[in-house]
Amino acid sequence: MLKAGMTIQQALQQIQDQPYVEFLKLESERLMIGLRFGQSLAEVIEESPIYQKEFSSVIANGFRTGYIATDLIYYSTMLYTELERMIQKGLYRIQPIMFMLIGFIVLFLFLATLLPVYEMLNTM
Repeated sequence: MLKAGMTIQQALQQIQDQPYVEFLKLESERLMIGLRFGQSLAEVIEESPIYQKEFSSVIANGFRTGYIATDLIYYSTMLYTELERMIQKGLYRIQPIMFMLIGFIVLFLFLATLLPVYEMLNTM
């Protein structure tokens, strides 16, 4: 929205008007109230514990340089890459355990199916 030329207030108002995600609606209202009281967006963001600490610095730097939209795009790309790395790391830890679990299930099913057959052959 910012890259399309909207102001911060217009973008926040647009988010407030959407009915889909209640959290975004409430958070945009909180940000708008902070802006109305004369705080900068970076200050309002810094007060909230839900944002990462460097987010307010990214916003302050974006306003200082005039490239807020570009800085936010780069920041979101960086966060997305970090999230992917964390998920990948978790999957690398879980994957061997899942393979072993599936292997034990297959082994159990194999034994449950064939042990009665072997016992029948032994009794004949």
